[in-house]
Amino acid sequence: MIYDENIKLAGFAKIMNSTLLGNAFIGMSSCINRCDVGRYNGLAYFSYLADTNTGHYCTFGSRISIGAFSHPTDNLSVHEIGYRNTLESYGDTILQEDASTYMDERAKKTTIGNDVWIGDNAVVIKGVTISNGAIVAAGSIVTRDVDPYSIVAGNPAKQIRTRFSDKIIERLLSTNWWEYSMQELKDVPFDDISKSLEILEQKRLK
Repeated sequence: MIYDENIKLAGFAKIMNSTLLGNAFIGMSSCINRCDVGRYNGLAYFSYLADTNTGHYCTFGSRISIGAFSHPTDNLSVHEIGYRNTLESYGDTILQEDASTYMDERAKKTTIGNDVWIGDNAVVIKGVTISNGAIVAAGSIVTRDVDPYSIVAGNPAKQIRTRFSDKIIERLLSTNWWEYSMQELKDVPFDDISKSLEILEQKRLK
C-alpha cells in the first residue's frame, strides 16, 4: 500500500494518530502510534513505535518495541482496571475517567535522534532519549539515555564503544547532514568518513 507518494506500508501495517514528514517504509504488521516521525525512516516487520519523536534517516529492525506504555507497579493490580476507563476494551469498567497518573505516563515521550539504528528484538523503554548516530544492538533493552554515536548492547543496554573518535563525532554533529535530502547528498562518499566530512563541512559554509 502507498499511504502517499513517499510513504509505503506493507501488509497489515498501521499508522495511527501520527505525523510523518515523508519518505518512509513501514514493514508488515508494524504499527506507529501517537508519533512524530522524520524523513527517510524504515521500520521492519512486527514492530511497535509509540509516543515517540524520531529524527531523519533512522533504521528500525524487526520485532522491536519503542515507547510502549509502562504499567504502574505499586497499585493493587498491574491491570489497567486500576488506572483507566476500560469500557471500550472489556465492556465493563471501574473508573469513569482515566486516572491522572495514566495520562501523565502517556504524555511521556521517547526521543530518537537522527541516523539511529535499532536492531532486531530490541526494546526501548518509554521516556528514553537515543541521540544522533547511535546504534542499539539486536536484543538489547535500553533503559537509559544513549549518547551520540554510541553503540550499546545488553540487558540493560550499556555502551560498548563509540562509532568514531570524539573529534570526528564533534564534526559530524556540527554538519547536521541529516537535514539534507538524498538528492542533496549524492556527491557524498559515505564509505569515506574523512572525505564525507570535508564535503559536508563545505556545504555548511555555503
